[in-house]
Amino acid sequence: MTTIIVLSYSFRSKLDSPGAINSASNTNALHNYWQNTNNLTWQKQFGDHSFTAMGVWEISRSWDSQLKGTGSNLNNESVGYWNLGNAAIRDASNSYTEFSLASGIVRANYDYKKRYFITAALRSADGSSKFQGDNKWGYFLPQPVAWDIAQESFMSNQHVLDQLEACVPALVSPEIRILLLTAH
Repeated sequence: MTTIIVLSYSFRSKLDSPGAINSASNTNALHNYWQNTNNLTWQKQFGDHSFTAMGVWEISRSWDSQLKGTGSNLNNESVGYWNLGNAAIRDASNSYTEFSLASGIVRANYDYKKRYFITAALRSADGSSKFQGDNKWGYFLPQPVAWDIAQESFMSNQHVLDQLEACVPALVSPEIRILLLTAH
């Protein structure tokens, strides 16, 4: 987990310049973030056939908070920015933002003689706290097929290409726009 704390203080004395109004502010911001990623891979070779299966699951969470106080026309400058209560004009604000994400994929690869390739995958889920209503999860089904033409016997006498793949990608992925929701 990562935590970042930002403390910011400012003070301006009425002695800074003629006619200056003294003021002070305190800001305290806190950012927290954690992420967990798990991977699992299995591989097996059966003669000219090769299989690989993989699964990944990742979750993360981020939350931020901020508290700010300001004041001007201070009755007593000796405490500087530490006592905003002695300001004739005061203002305070705070904010909080939270965001979670979960994502997973399972994929199986097959190849025959390192020449013909088939991949079956399910990007099982992309879930976000920023998605609206009943649409908290998105699913994607990439199913590419490939052929390494350079491995064919009719390409064996050429010395220009080590690998030449013909691929048929099959990924249908909707464009997703996520709105940042912030509570104040």
